[in-house]
Amino acid sequence: MGGQTWLYTNWLICQGLLLQARRFPTLSGELRRIAGKITLLSYGLAREEGFREYYNGLTGQGLRARDFTWSTLVLDMVYCCLFQAARL
Repeated sequence: MGGQTWLYTNWLICQGLLLQARRFPTLSGELRRIAGKITLLSYGLAREEGFREYYNGLTGQGLRARDFTWSTLVLDMVYCCLFQAARL
């Protein structure tokens, strides 16, 4: 059985990866790549299913509450991981 995917948890993971990328320049590219991948997958969930409370970890189906505001953190992820990284 697949677990649940919560976008705010993905946001926390990406924030940690980006922080570590600044601390460890030799790993920066790989850490940013991983953060970017998580961001793109998270954005795809929100785009397809809307801002839901959480998503099925296997199918991506949005579950429980609709218009769940914590899921809008995916927009911050896009800004931080994709747009900011392009400026570095």
